[in-house]
Amino acid sequence: KPVVNMLKNKIDKLSRCRDKKSKTIQSCISKKKNSIQHQKYFLFSTTSRPKSHKKMNNVVLVTSSNMTKTAQFNQWNDAFISYGDKSGWYSPWLQHFRHQINQEKNKSYYNPKKHTGYIESNQTGYEAHFSPSSNKDIFESILKKIRGKSTNQCSLSVNQAYFTNYRKSVVNQLARIKKRGCSVRVLVSKVAIFGKKIRKRLDKAGIEYHYMLSKKKYTHHKFILYEGDYDGKKNQQIVWLGSHNLTDDANRINDEVVVKVPERHIFHAYKRHFNECWRKCTTKKIYITKNSKG
Repeated sequence: KPVVNMLKNKIDKLSRCRDKKSKTIQSCISKKKNSIQHQKYFLFSTTSRPKSHKKMNNVVLVTSSNMTKTAQFNQWNDAFISYGDKSGWYSPWLQHFRHQINQEKNKSYYNPKKHTGYIESNQTGYEAHFSPSSNKDIFESILKKIRGKSTNQCSLSVNQAYFTNYRKSVVNQLARIKKRGCSVRVLVSKVAIFGKKIRKRLDKAGIEYHYMLSKKKYTHHKFILYEGDYDGKKNQQIVWLGSHNLTDDANRINDEVVVKVPERHIFHAYKRHFNECWRKCTTKKIYITKNSKG
């Protein structure tokens, strides 16, 4: 409350996402019970680089990080900044923000055919996929575009805070991609939020997965890296990032976002970080016990 009162005196408009009829709805777009606004992004019409102070216009910053002490000191998080593409990227994001701040409720916001809950930049190839989605698993739809047999270098790396039993369709896609000849690795923060059925399916598919070693420091990332042929295009290197955990709530209930970044230098930066996370984690064998939660 002190922060809210301070903001009221500093900004032009403050909107707290909630529903007047149901106290369980704390999302801006979603109409579902127990939903929350879970997106983490900033839009700047004009700002500057921290070191060079070079001016940047039409900036979109997307992150996995909450504005908390835990996010700053105990979690692995990431942030991606893009700028310059006003008409194809920044303005559609601004329109999405207006939908949120005006709390324009929509139970199935994600509907690319109707041009809602989806942004695609022709200039950069960036995409944004916004939950809630009533009919489709957003990540399943993304992974389905990895088709055919692997003939070139092919790898898929998943770094997620949560991966629960509700996302069976996603783990089935991972198994399919593994079967086509791709290297697949999965990193999740803790066994308690890693579905038992998901782990069994990964084991059956021969997919290696790791947990975090430390209880005090853990991954809060929500990114997937892919290298290989994708959606009819050869030798792609893609990062999907944002706020979207691999949970039922993230796909169907909450306000969330998945951003596609098909840029090689971004991919390699994330890949270096993933490999560092992987080295600092442990294999599954230490954690799987009879008392492990699914």
